[in-house]
Amino acid sequence: HATVPLIGFQTKTRLSLALDDLYVPLDAIIDRGSRAHDVYDSAQVAEHAKAEDAQLCREELALADAFTRARKLKRRNLVLLGDPGSGKTTHLKQVLLKVIRDGAESVGLEVGTIPVFLPLQAVRDRKAKLAGLIKEQLEGPAFEMPPGFCERLMQHGKLLLLLDGLDEVADADERAEVSRWITAVGKNLPDATVLVSCRYAGYTKDAELGGEFLELHLRPLGDEQMRTFVHNWYRLVMRERLLDEGQAAKKGKALAEGLLKELARPELTAVARVYEMTRNPLLLTAICLVHHDQGRLPHARAKLYEDAIDVLLERWRRRQDKPLLGAADALSVLRPVAYWMHGERGRRQAKGEELRKPVADALEKLRRVDLDAQTFLKEIRDNSGLLTGWGVDEYGFMHLGFQE
Repeated sequence: HATVPLIGFQTKTRLSLALDDLYVPLDAIIDRGSRAHDVYDSAQVAEHAKAEDAQLCREELALADAFTRARKLKRRNLVLLGDPGSGKTTHLKQVLLKVIRDGAESVGLEVGTIPVFLPLQAVRDRKAKLAGLIKEQLEGPAFEMPPGFCERLMQHGKLLLLLDGLDEVADADERAEVSRWITAVGKNLPDATVLVSCRYAGYTKDAELGGEFLELHLRPLGDEQMRTFVHNWYRLVMRERLLDEGQAAKKGKALAEGLLKELARPELTAVARVYEMTRNPLLLTAICLVHHDQGRLPHARAKLYEDAIDVLLERWRRRQDKPLLGAADALSVLRPVAYWMHGERGRRQAKGEELRKPVADALEKLRRVDLDAQTFLKEIRDNSGLLTGWGVDEYGFMHLGFQE
């Protein structure tokens, strides 16, 4: 959990960057209102809705202060909602590392609190035992858990449970079960603190957590956060490439300033869609990789979108043990999807059943009749950062520029 894998498309760059060095502290908005059961499409939509509703108490805070603020509001647990690629998982891992290194008091929790990171994909029903799930996550070929360790962990009770990706439990009924499981775990461990991450689209009525959970909405990167991210990214990449620390710092700073200067070009700053890309850590990483590979950003916006898509698809392909498709083939399947949506009066979202035919036809042209449309859509949605889920069985491109 201490590193972030980094993959480039053109140069096939494969680096693992230190999370501590790359991480940019994020901000959130506290939702203490009761706008019943709204499911927001994105951070932008959520923020606009909050601003319009005078009955909701809108409060901004740095995520580093979230646990302390929750205690003052008499809440023990938190749920962090955000867009795909907005930094939810990275934040949970950063909290994990900070507690391990600096102690629980460094994040506003009681001394002696032990952090546990658990992907919620590992949970499938309310019968799952927390101790068993922790054991499954920690054990590996090179490490065997001491007998009774997880049981002693449960007896200790003072835990920080970092539960990542409620939305990644794709089946709606299973996700509702997992939500009830989380609530039960919180009740059975009264001295524990729970932090759950979830995409906006996955936080449906049936999946909502109880009143013990303070709801936080992850904010897009601000100008200074964006600049810091770019500088951190290039500094770390150059540090991995160059042996001399001073030379790496100098080169990284020059490249970062070059990219930021290009992003400040009037033809880019005037376009809301390009601006939006720089506010999302995953999409900003794609921009950094395009600039790194080519030495500059494309002058045409369409080419920037195209190159960013290449980066995300290559990242997706390399994350798979046995790739379903190559990056180029995956793109040839997604093009008919985008064309179909555009032909439907510019729709941005569609049900899986609606997309089945264009995907199946494209797969048939590739002679991949062994790969069904639903499997492809779910895989791209869950792991690429390019196609995202807006509901249990609803899909859309993460950025409108990609669809176009």
